[in-house]
Amino acid sequence: MTDYWAFLDESGNSNLNFDRSKTSSHFIINAMIIKCEEVEEVEQGVKKIISEIKPISDVTPNQMPLFTPQSPQNILTSLENNHDARINLLQKLSELPFLIHYIVIDKKKLSKEEVNHWVRFYKLLNTVADEEFFTRFPQLKLVAPPSNRSSKFIPKFARYIKGKYVPNLFSDAHFRFVPKDAGLLAQLAFFLTETLAYSYEEKLKTEITKLFVQMLKPKVIQSFSYTPDYNPFEDFLL
Repeated sequence: MTDYWAFLDESGNSNLNFDRSKTSSHFIINAMIIKCEEVEEVEQGVKKIISEIKPISDVTPNQMPLFTPQSPQNILTSLENNHDARINLLQKLSELPFLIHYIVIDKKKLSKEEVNHWVRFYKLLNTVADEEFFTRFPQLKLVAPPSNRSSKFIPKFARYIKGKYVPNLFSDAHFRFVPKDAGLLAQLAFFLTETLAYSYEEKLKTEITKLFVQMLKPKVIQSFSYTPDYNPFEDFLL
């Protein structure tokens, strides 16, 4: 059985008060999946792509600089609204051997009676993420995003997995979180998760973000919508 690494990231928050400006419309849990023997290839590929991209000094008013000469290592986490740069980078990154398995929850479809507190919300996410990722990849090494990413869900998911899949004398826990300095791979997972968010978040979606969907679809092996009213990939997935 093939072993895989999954570099996780998330987008969204647990707020259900949609009158607040910072409340997300969706919550996304994204796993960038790479075969163990191809992790180094992806990492070196990302490094090469970044080294070939030059800083952009001229941007339109609705864009952010691609990256600054002082911090080129942050290229994958600093695009924000620079959609042209994102498309250019997606074209290059799509040639690398990684896949995407993500979960999206349309929070507006959730009942406040069912999820009336952030604890219940994250318990729901734990159950859904466990079922989705473990069913497809029982041999999965999970890698959390860096601590400076201020992730709310993934640390809770890590504790949940550690308590559920406990190794013993007769078997190892192959579905588990492992400590790893992910570096560029963590940045790539963030970049892909942010790109997915542009396809779902009501405040972020535009005509141009439809191109993101077209560019990502060959990489998406599974998308699970807990509330499946909207899935931009549904026409392309088996």
